[in-house]
Amino acid sequence: MIPEEFQYEVTRQKAKQFNVVKTLLRKPDVDEIIHAGDAGREGELIVRNIVNLCNVNKPMKRLWISSLTPEAIYEGFQNLKSEEKNRPLYYEAYTRACADWVVGMNAESI
Repeated sequence: MIPEEFQYEVTRQKAKQFNVVKTLLRKPDVDEIIHAGDAGREGELIVRNIVNLCNVNKPMKRLWISSLTPEAIYEGFQNLKSEEKNRPLYYEAYTRACADWVVGMNAESI
């Protein structure tokens, strides 16, 4: 079983919070997104999936921190990364998620 297209959907339990985020991302005075998800592949995937589901195409910068101390947060904001630099991590995480789904769905039928 391999779908023609992989699709994400928002669960009922998360719809209210998703709509809050979508409203904020779509505000005309929001001209840039600071991606502050967890550092790593999964953080890339989660935030970018949310932005994609919101149909928002605004410039994005990446806050990459491994500590939540005030000093680490301050330093992270002083060194925001370009969106393009971490895009391969998103592709890697997305590909793995799709592969996990395909293997899981097909292994279940064995």
